[in-house]
Amino acid sequence: MSLYIDVNNKEKDIQYLNTDTSAISAASVESQNNKAKIKIELREANCSADLISELAAGLGISAVTAGVLAKRGVLDIESGERFLAPTLNKHLPDPKLLKNGVEAVRLILHAIKANKRIWIYTDYDVDGLTSGAQLKLILSRLGGNVSTFTPNRFDDGYGLQGRCIDKINNRGADLIIALDCGITSIKEIEFARSLGLQTVIIDHHLPTKGESNEEILPEADFVIDPYQQGCGFLEHKLCTAGLVWIVSILFRKVIQEEFPEFLDKVIDPKDLLELACVGTVCDMVPLLGLNRLIVMRGLEALAKTERIGLKALLKSAGYDSAKKIGVSAISFGIGPRINAAGRMSEGGQVIDLLITDDSSEAQKSSKRISKLNDERKGVEEQVKNTCFLKIKEEDPQAQKAGYLIFDQSFHLGVIGIAAQRIVEKYYRPAAVCAPSTIKVGREEVVVAKGSVRGISGFHVAEALADLGGLLLNHGGHAEAGGFTVEFSKLSEFKDAFEEIAKKKLGEDQFIKVKRADCEVSILDITHDLITEISRLGPFGIGNPAPQFILKDVKVQSAVSFSGEHLKLKLGTQDGVVSAIYWKGRSNKRARKDEVVTILFTPEIKSYQGLSFVELNIKELQ
Repeated sequence: MSLYIDVNNKEKDIQYLNTDTSAISAASVESQNNKAKIKIELREANCSADLISELAAGLGISAVTAGVLAKRGVLDIESGERFLAPTLNKHLPDPKLLKNGVEAVRLILHAIKANKRIWIYTDYDVDGLTSGAQLKLILSRLGGNVSTFTPNRFDDGYGLQGRCIDKINNRGADLIIALDCGITSIKEIEFARSLGLQTVIIDHHLPTKGESNEEILPEADFVIDPYQQGCGFLEHKLCTAGLVWIVSILFRKVIQEEFPEFLDKVIDPKDLLELACVGTVCDMVPLLGLNRLIVMRGLEALAKTERIGLKALLKSAGYDSAKKIGVSAISFGIGPRINAAGRMSEGGQVIDLLITDDSSEAQKSSKRISKLNDERKGVEEQVKNTCFLKIKEEDPQAQKAGYLIFDQSFHLGVIGIAAQRIVEKYYRPAAVCAPSTIKVGREEVVVAKGSVRGISGFHVAEALADLGGLLLNHGGHAEAGGFTVEFSKLSEFKDAFEEIAKKKLGEDQFIKVKRADCEVSILDITHDLITEISRLGPFGIGNPAPQFILKDVKVQSAVSFSGEHLKLKLGTQDGVVSAIYWKGRSNKRARKDEVVTILFTPEIKSYQGLSFVELNIKELQ
């Protein structure tokens, strides 16, 4: 049986498309008001019911939880134990499989011994800044003559820039270590070498490809990037913060084996876990395997961190209790604040905050960054609304395969967020551009700088590479990327971007898929089940919070709060359960005495010392 659900509040009946009523196999949204179509499917498990029973018995968990694990590819007891309880001692891969890792560490240690001037060059997002903070702590502890440089988004632009390398060189430099950028900086690394600088790149973006699809790497002294050929770390999908954390392990190993004079100065990688965790969560890499292990152990470290800067950021975001520290504290609390510094002002101030020992300075810096975040929210709202208005004007029926939106008023710091908002609403690849200038020789050239977000089936970095002939520069990965285009070519690039989206995507790929793990009854939804399911976290990209389908429940009461949200009581002959439906007031089906089917995640809430089960409704019909 397939079930069509209209989440855009069209009043229509549930349509049964075949006669198999054993389970809901799929659901889809029909949209007539310019919102994304949504298809709800049950996740598939390539295993039998008997295997799920064996998993449940062997791991001491319920059949429901075993089924959720199976649908995440956990099909045996050993992998189930590793998923439920990974440890740093047992489940870390050999860090020496990180190509060029040992060699790069050896070069850096020799530079420290020779008192060479080392510059850490970071991107201005959370991944780059937490990577920079980690490496600064490592090298400073070892006695390195080390400084950090984070480019200004507005004056310098993204990534390694020749003028920034020139600035660093003029201040005195011997070695530049580029973090979360550099893998496509062929000319910039060549320029650094011409100045006599040594260079190391630690990045997780895709390398440049030649006309014959061959890999073209910058001629740095050493390149660390899992996407380069021959690296044994590609499967782990680490962001740069994760890579730097692995490099911290290599520092300890190489020092133990070759540089005993540094033994009493080497930092314990465990002392960097909270920083690696923050970067990993915010860079939205899959929270599976090694990433999941970093985040699990990192959240534990974050809850009891003694880093003054992190504590100040957590407090300013309202997470001053260790009990509240989870992925959401990073995603919605400290992450946006860290990003706001680079979006609205100078990202480099975050590194100083993350490594400071000065409590007074940490409080001042945290307040300053929180204020920038408030400013960012207002600017973001304006840009988002303008994007939506332009889409409505140029494509009333929302039929285009992709969107590129430019406006002279757009703020460079929020165009990436605006692109993401377009994807969320229309489920189309989106590029949002803002005006800027770059120096070509001694002249200022007007350009448009853009940020891209993709959907399933649209690889952003590959699409930008295909359009590279129109661009001054570009980079990114599967889900997101950035570019610079001459203003005179912007219109041509807009047409080309929309055309390549049309070429790469079929109609069925414009339907956003929401996946349910299984259908349950009210009797299944217990405290014990929810507690058990929480062991599958931390949840995020690649490991989403389990979602379930509950069919044919009656709305016993519906009370609105804060204008657009609803608190519901839902019941069947088996019992009653509370539910929260964010932005659900406009759904005409969410009314007393209606019989509905819902997609939800279960949660345990507490009130006045009592705990109770509450369903967080994702879709309702």
